[in-house]
Amino acid sequence: MKWHPVPRSTMLTDACTSPGAPTARPSDEPDVHLRVHLRGMILDFIARASAAQQFIEDQRTHHYVDAVSVIPDDGRGLPRLPNEQLYVGP
Repeated sequence: MKWHPVPRSTMLTDACTSPGAPTARPSDEPDVHLRVHLRGMILDFIARASAAQQFIEDQRTHHYVDAVSVIPDDGRGLPRLPNEQLYVGP
């Protein structure tokens, strides 16, 4: 089974989801590489550090995915975490 990203028209996001693209809201925050394990699939994304931290905490609470980890590389060329802005404060 191969994972395909959700088409941009169905995303509730104001951030560009092109691989390696910056978020719509500028930030001095670094991006991190997130690896998500979901039902035997491995999905790799980049996200702002605070969004990644909130995403991981949310997953610990609600257990939507099998595992989430931060990979020690720059994640260059990966798509952004879908709906990333939902995990960042107002």
